[in-house]
Amino acid sequence: MKFLLDTSAYSAFNRGDAKLKQYFNALDEILVPLIVIGELRAGFAAGTKCQQNEVLLRQFLDAPSVSSVSITDKSTQLFADVYLRLRKAGTPIGTNDIWIAALCLEHSLPLLTLDICRAPAQGGNPYIVGADWSASFSEPKVHICK
Repeated sequence: MKFLLDTSAYSAFNRGDAKLKQYFNALDEILVPLIVIGELRAGFAAGTKCQQNEVLLRQFLDAPSVSSVSITDKSTQLFADVYLRLRKAGTPIGTNDIWIAALCLEHSLPLLTLDICRAPAQGGNPYIVGADWSASFSEPKVHICK
């Protein structure tokens, strides 16, 4: 499986959340948005284990199945579209989450996250959020937002 990784999923995996283990293996291709790397480093800076967390992040990013993804001109166009659609719907989300959504759309990839469509996570289960962001469900306890 190829997917983008959200901050919540990376953090929970590093805390030992067993539900996420299936998504972190050599067969998966994991793309990490630079926005997520920035969010993680901001959290590290505010915490008490900054150097330890940075070492773990560097080891993760150096894995052969992991690569970073950055914003492009196409991302900015998709960002504007997502922002406008959410604003018109009266369902704004954080700016970083809009950037991550734009990257998912640009690359036509799902997002592994513990945050589900800005609704409460059901039992803290990991979710794959589909690149087109509408709602449907699939088993077992993986929510696909199509």
